[in-house]
Amino acid sequence: MTRVASTARRAMCVARMHSGSSASIVGEDLAHTHPAMFQAARTAMSPLDAVPGFPNLRRLREGSPIMRASCPTKCPPEERGAIRSKLGVRSLVDLRTADERHGDPLPTMLWDSVVRVRQGGKLLYPSNEAAVRSGEEAEEGVVLYNVPLYTTRRIMRWVLLNAPFWEKPQLMSRLPAVIGFQQPNPDTLQLYNSSLSRHGLQGHNKFLLSSCGEQVRAVLELMCDKSNLPMVFFCSLGKDRTGVISMLALHCGGASRDEIREDFKRSANGLAHVRAEVMASLEKRGLDPEEFISARAELVDDVFEYLDFKYGSADAYLDAIGFGAEWREKLREVI
Repeated sequence: MTRVASTARRAMCVARMHSGSSASIVGEDLAHTHPAMFQAARTAMSPLDAVPGFPNLRRLREGSPIMRASCPTKCPPEERGAIRSKLGVRSLVDLRTADERHGDPLPTMLWDSVVRVRQGGKLLYPSNEAAVRSGEEAEEGVVLYNVPLYTTRRIMRWVLLNAPFWEKPQLMSRLPAVIGFQQPNPDTLQLYNSSLSRHGLQGHNKFLLSSCGEQVRAVLELMCDKSNLPMVFFCSLGKDRTGVISMLALHCGGASRDEIREDFKRSANGLAHVRAEVMASLEKRGLDPEEFISARAELVDDVFEYLDFKYGSADAYLDAIGFGAEWREKLREVI
């Protein structure tokens, strides 16, 4: 019973993601057939209490069933069950790369089944159906969506292509790792991270927007499915990849630019208690710690100015990646 129900729920998600019709959204039916469930998703836990092991956690907007956070991999075992009961989540969306997930895996007690979203925005089932836990009804279980916004090699290729000419010879010496003939070792990653630091967060965000549109669309579409709500989405720090997705989602929700800036700036407080640890980790990886822990408001302006310059507007960008006006209206309804 559990496996059938869980597989059915995931199959509906796949059908929704691949359908060209907005009428196929699973959540449309949930709002009508289970209004109490959806209303609970909109009103539960507002405002959010602090949750140990889930840093930088907050709602996108007051009363929203969509939450953003840093990755909860450091969640103490005694708090893992409490996270599920406190947040009442129906889905988690992990934006990290496969390398990050393997190096710092999410505690398995936080989820019941897995759907992997590969490059191209396609939803794929895990090869091992044992990933669907027994003894849990799908309607009560938590689905983990692994949606890597980019791969390690994809951002390495971008760094190589956009590096100044004097850096290219050294970067090219590591080409086998960039094109996949070798696994990038820590020295190679540090070298490429050092080059990425020269582009700063502004460069990182431009790369994400210009190169990862299908993955961005996949995350926004998952938000539109009311059967996934309440939802928490996160990357490592819950600030940069999560921040860009939040900017676009809030824009779709009708938020003002000031509101989007304020949301982004809140990550400075959300990460304050782990700031020293994060900065040490960034420096060890070859990234500029002051730059990559920054949550300055002008980064929001940079994103929207870039979208205006390259695409004409944020809406035109969303149209270009396949998240058109009907999808944006659906997100506005839930956010």
